[in-house]
Amino acid sequence: MEGGLTSTCIEGLIDSWGVKCVILDLDGTLVDTLEMHVEAFLRVAKEVGIEASRALIEQNMGRTPKDILSTIVPGIQGPRLALYAQRKEDVLMGLIEDAHPLPGAVELLGRLKRSGLPMVLASSTTLRNVRKILQVAGLACYIDRMVTAEDIVVGKPDPEIFIKAVAKGGSDPRHSLVIGDSVHDIAGAMGAGCLTIAVASGKHDPEQLSALKPNLIVSNLTLLC
Repeated sequence: MEGGLTSTCIEGLIDSWGVKCVILDLDGTLVDTLEMHVEAFLRVAKEVGIEASRALIEQNMGRTPKDILSTIVPGIQGPRLALYAQRKEDVLMGLIEDAHPLPGAVELLGRLKRSGLPMVLASSTTLRNVRKILQVAGLACYIDRMVTAEDIVVGKPDPEIFIKAVAKGGSDPRHSLVIGDSVHDIAGAMGAGCLTIAVASGKHDPEQLSALKPNLIVSNLTLLC
């Protein structure tokens, strides 16, 4: 917990930090879909003829499909990279029927909705799969603004996605709070000049997240409720 904080409830943080917009990651932050992404990458790598490292995929969670594939499949680029990135998203579409909200996600989104603050989803996943995940997990009613893979040129940890999310929320970085589970979320958000809450519910442990010095680290979203 950040020094001086006596509570991590989201309403108190919004008030004390002067937050005017909240930006949320999806996979591993709001929903339990990270293993589905990992499985999709493993299947596509196998189709290419590569025995990909699960650990390497997990450490790259939060980046775009193209960025992850170019890391786990040496030499893949251009049209072939685009083809397999699309194939990964197609495989994922068949796996996300079992997506569920992570503990605290529904309550947190409800609190944010009641606060009246703009909420923007910032996800490296394609729009089609983001919409499907939100629908399956029962979270679609909370989110009406989003920035997805199609909206960016460079993926996380580049700050582009967060700069665009801030603009979509009608705010400025100093008053925008990013909540994410990966080092790529936190690094990108900090690069954009945003406030950050790291949630250690994904594939990056608290030590990795702490090294980036976010404003706050919590083990799960229930601690913000």
